[in-house]
Amino acid sequence: MNKNSKNNKKLPLVSIIVITYECEDTIETCLKSLLAQTYENKEIILVDNFSKDKTVEITKKYINRIYLKGPERTSQMNFGSSVTSGKYIFFAPGDFYFRKEYIKKCVEKCEEEDCDAIYLTTLGSGTGFWKKVRVLERKAFSFDDTLESSFFYRRDAYIKLGGYDTNLVAGEDYDIQHRLNSQGFKTGRINIANIHLREDKNLKEIFRKSFYYGKHLKKYLKKYRIYGIKKLNPFRKVTLQNYKLFLANPLYALGYIVYKIVQYSGGFLGLLYSYIKRDNKKRD
Repeated sequence: MNKNSKNNKKLPLVSIIVITYECEDTIETCLKSLLAQTYENKEIILVDNFSKDKTVEITKKYINRIYLKGPERTSQMNFGSSVTSGKYIFFAPGDFYFRKEYIKKCVEKCEEEDCDAIYLTTLGSGTGFWKKVRVLERKAFSFDDTLESSFFYRRDAYIKLGGYDTNLVAGEDYDIQHRLNSQGFKTGRINIANIHLREDKNLKEIFRKSFYYGKHLKKYLKKYRIYGIKKLNPFRKVTLQNYKLFLANPLYALGYIVYKIVQYSGGFLGLLYSYIKRDNKKRD
């Protein structure tokens, strides 16, 4: 037995659960970044939501534990946690690049400070005007507890929480973080930001995605009325706190305003559509 194998036994196992849906353009970069993590005692599985592209085919070149589960990512994450055994669980979206020290720092934070979860901080990437607008937004909102949520958990805390609420399609990350906070669990933070690889490239994509999540907001707002409205408020304190960043990038700051108008318009129309559809069903 080599030295590394002996050391691995002393390290708690981290179960990395990669969540995907049609990520053929990003999954290879994602998996390479996870395999390159400096933390050694880890297992990696992929839970795919029946992608029709080459996501699974590409994944087979890197790992062999691949599962299919739907209909939404909450079901994928809960399923992934049920077929893994690590002391810690990390849900890794398949369109992210993860810094090589991320898992190591998360485990150290939890072990040394008795944390139950760790926030995931995200920065944007890509060229093109609207992608750069998103990069600006993510930079301004990074490392803010009111906007970010945990994706790294101590397994026993995750089980006590009951995992993700599979009734939610939108706001499920805010929901589980709210339960962490309200039930007295401790969420830690490390000074590492990972990279989102797939930003929306035009206003049509932004509107379509916002409309989709807007259609599913009703359940989240039913579960959290005042808190839910507060979380979805476009006038965020962190925006004012980072006004210098926006002033230094006036063109993208203007684009950010347009982006938010399109995003919230799509979300509102999606929410309105869900209520109209419900009323029509009642009449039928």
